[in-house]
Amino acid sequence: GRQGERFGGEGAAQNRKFGGEGFKQGKKFGGGEEGFMEEDKVLSTIKKHEPKFAETLADLRETAPAEYKLVVNISRKLIEAARREGDEKLEKDAVRAVVLEYETKKLSRKYEKASDADKAAIKAELKAKLAELFDLRQVAQQVRVQRVERELAKLKKDVENRKANKDKIVQERVAQLTGEGFGW
Repeated sequence: GRQGERFGGEGAAQNRKFGGEGFKQGKKFGGGEEGFMEEDKVLSTIKKHEPKFAETLADLRETAPAEYKLVVNISRKLIEAARREGDEKLEKDAVRAVVLEYETKKLSRKYEKASDADKAAIKAELKAKLAELFDLRQVAQQVRVQRVERELAKLKKDVENRKANKDKIVQERVAQLTGEGFGW
C-alpha cells in the first residue's frame, strides 16, 4: 500500500516528502532492486555467504529482537552498497564484515567482564578480527574510488565534448527558444 496510508496522517506527509503522490512502498522499499532490500532477501544473502551466522541471527530474532533488527539493518546497508557495485565478491565481503562487526562487539563486551588472565587472549582475538575487518573495508573503499574515478573520467570527457561543441549547442538552444528549431 501507499506509505502514507500505512502510517496514518503523519505518514501521508512523509509520502509526499519521500516520493510524491504516486510513490508506492512496494516499488521502492522492497518490491524492486532499487531501494531497501526486504528482510528475507538480506537473510538469504547472509545464509548464502555465512550460514553459521544466519543461524546466530535466527537465535537473535527470538532472544534479542532489538539486537537482531540492528544487525539486519546494518547488513542491509552493507549488502546494498556491495550490490550497487555489481560484484559478488564485494557482497560476500560485506556479509563477512557484518559477521566481524558482530563478533568484535561481542568480544569487547566479553573483554569488559573477563579476568585479567583472559584479557590478553581476548585482546589478541579482537585484534585479529579487526585487522580482517580493516582489510575488507579497504577493498570496498578501493572499489568505490575506482568507480568514482571512472565517473570523473566520463564527466571530464562530457565537459570537453560540450566545450568543443559550444557553438552548436548554443545555436540549437537559440533555435529551440525562438521556435525556429525542430520540435517534437
